[in-house]
Amino acid sequence: MKNMNAGKRMPSPDKAARTKATGKLIPSGIFAVGAVLACLLLFWNRPWTLEQQEFLLGEPSLRSYFAPLSFTFVDEKRTESVRAEKLKELPPAYRIDPAVTAEIRELHDRFWRVLIEVQEEKRKTGETRWKELPIPLPTGALDTLLSSENLPEFRSQTAAILDAHLSLGIWDHALRQRFMNSNNAWVLITNEDGREERRVAPQGLLTVDEALRNISGMLPPEIDRKKQFRSAVLQVFENVVKTNVVADDEKVLELRKKALLSVLPVEITVKKNELIVQKGMLVTEKIKGVLDHIHQRLAARKQQIQIVMGVLLITLLYLFSALYLAAFEPGTFYDRDRLLLFQAVLLIGLGLSKLVTVLPDVSIYLMPTALISLLLTLLFHNRIGILGGVIMTVMSGFLSGFRIDIMLATLFASLASTILAHRVLKRSHFLRIGLGIGAAYFLVITSYQIAQNLPWREAVQFGFLGFLNALFTAVASYLVLPVLEHFFDAITDVTLLELSDLNHPLMRRMMVEAPGTYHHSLMVSSLAENACERIGAHALRAKVGCYFHDIGKLEKPEYFTENQGHLYANCHENLSPRVSFETIVNHVRDGVRIAKKYKLRRAITDFIREHQGTGVIYYFFKKATDMAAPKEQVRVDDFRYPGPKPQSRETAVALLADSTEAACRALKDPTPDSIQQLVRKVINDKFIDGQLDECELTLQDLHKIQASFFGNLTAMFHTRLKYPTVERPAMEPDIFGKNQFHKFRADE
Repeated sequence: MKNMNAGKRMPSPDKAARTKATGKLIPSGIFAVGAVLACLLLFWNRPWTLEQQEFLLGEPSLRSYFAPLSFTFVDEKRTESVRAEKLKELPPAYRIDPAVTAEIRELHDRFWRVLIEVQEEKRKTGETRWKELPIPLPTGALDTLLSSENLPEFRSQTAAILDAHLSLGIWDHALRQRFMNSNNAWVLITNEDGREERRVAPQGLLTVDEALRNISGMLPPEIDRKKQFRSAVLQVFENVVKTNVVADDEKVLELRKKALLSVLPVEITVKKNELIVQKGMLVTEKIKGVLDHIHQRLAARKQQIQIVMGVLLITLLYLFSALYLAAFEPGTFYDRDRLLLFQAVLLIGLGLSKLVTVLPDVSIYLMPTALISLLLTLLFHNRIGILGGVIMTVMSGFLSGFRIDIMLATLFASLASTILAHRVLKRSHFLRIGLGIGAAYFLVITSYQIAQNLPWREAVQFGFLGFLNALFTAVASYLVLPVLEHFFDAITDVTLLELSDLNHPLMRRMMVEAPGTYHHSLMVSSLAENACERIGAHALRAKVGCYFHDIGKLEKPEYFTENQGHLYANCHENLSPRVSFETIVNHVRDGVRIAKKYKLRRAITDFIREHQGTGVIYYFFKKATDMAAPKEQVRVDDFRYPGPKPQSRETAVALLADSTEAACRALKDPTPDSIQQLVRKVINDKFIDGQLDECELTLQDLHKIQASFFGNLTAMFHTRLKYPTVERPAMEPDIFGKNQFHKFRADE
């Protein structure tokens, strides 16, 4: 309604423009983020199907085919073939094992060390006391060695010969023979410390037998001249010498990596309009590879176009949805929490539907596409539910490859859900919703499949899947609703019905501590409920909101007129008007605090904040004016409630009902004419004072509200015929009189 208060100070044009721009920027950003997330969900892990080629490997081509575009591609098969040839050329890589080599040296050195100790002990005692030797030698060979006077020198000489052969690497004969048979040109050997590499032909590899023959020819003259001594030393080498090379796996991997990197990919260049295959020619493997690459590139280009067009369609869908909400549902569009709830419902429904398409062996008819419209209807109302159904119909096209049956089923099921969920007043109504949506799914899917000449048995099976989908949708909405209500501070009719129970702790407290306020709240609730039904507003929300609109009076019930008299005296007689005003005004702040303590929803708290608007407490303003000094000026704005003014039709009706009911209580003779005049005056005063400026009530609504208030208040304050007085004998007992039935009296 247009503001009638011309005397109020208006904000500057610049500030108003900034506020308006900021108010539109946040909803636009929320819609933009929602569109981006929707696109990611729709196109993530989407299965792209390639069209079947008309050219078959090994079959004659049915037509000549020219390349539609120029491109270069890597022939993976030929590249792999070149790489395989390169790997075949790699030599075997081995290394001298440091651990085995050290073990051989230690065995040789320990044998000579023990032998020298036995010889020294024999010289001292004259007896030969054998110790445990690491190498088993015949007794004759040991005696021959002990007879030598140069054992330390022989020890160092044989160690040098052994080191010379170990550094070359000693190989197993069978392994060398395998290298020779495999035509390996050479073998890569890494020395003991890993610093030096040698390339050796297989014929040059030193086996154990060859090493022993070489050692036999390298013995020093002192050993070689004595046949028995020479034989004993060779027996020592035979027990010590063994293979000391192992495969170098790390080196092999390094060589393979270098070899693969050295091979350049084999590229094939195709020019636009180049003849790929001629009619009647056999499609060879090479030709088929070129055709496959052309097909893949054309498919990739087509996919890119589909993604771009899809993003454009989703953007337009979200844009028109935003424009619709801004034009017809501004209360939702400019409310951040409600708009986030709207986007969350869209993403939940879209995410669950996407999950069905991704899971293997799950029918696409199980996508819960009606969930969005159902949740939006329950959390908002039918118009937003229908909008959600339209959005999901388009998105179901993207998810199903634009299958007509899925889109039709989504549309009709969404419409059914908005109709069935218009007033859900019991938890059992969710079963009714599931059955209704299931009937819509079943009829649409079955009839479409039969129209497509599908056998009726298969059509019924598909329809039954849609029916199961509807039952799942109803169960999912039942489970998701409390979560959404909690996180977004939303409220549904089911929650309102739970709050309408007069056994709520706050209502029971009010009944005991502030009975006048309790009765006043019930009267206001009845007035607001009936008026909202007349104008098409949310009657249940108005009823429950009015139950709790005055809970702030529980803090100081004695300061409010409706509670004074029997329980409390008038506390304002000894207070200044300003103190009384502050006490009365604080019941709004106290009510908000109590509502938070008892975790009431924001929709209920709005009634507490807005049921007085910015109205004037005229009684204390007039009292302050009468008590003021001659030159003292009392400002009416100093005696106003802090607000805000009612923002919804329901809270505006609550404001009018609260003021009207309180005013009617002050009527000395509540006749129908006086009640009608008073109702009109209260509504007119609130209208002129600008209390209805920020809500969506129309003048036609105000006339309907006035008529509703008049009818209900006339019934509440009805008069009765005067009953005739019956004369009673003076001696007739009086149960409330003194000295009669005194033992039963509570006041004695």
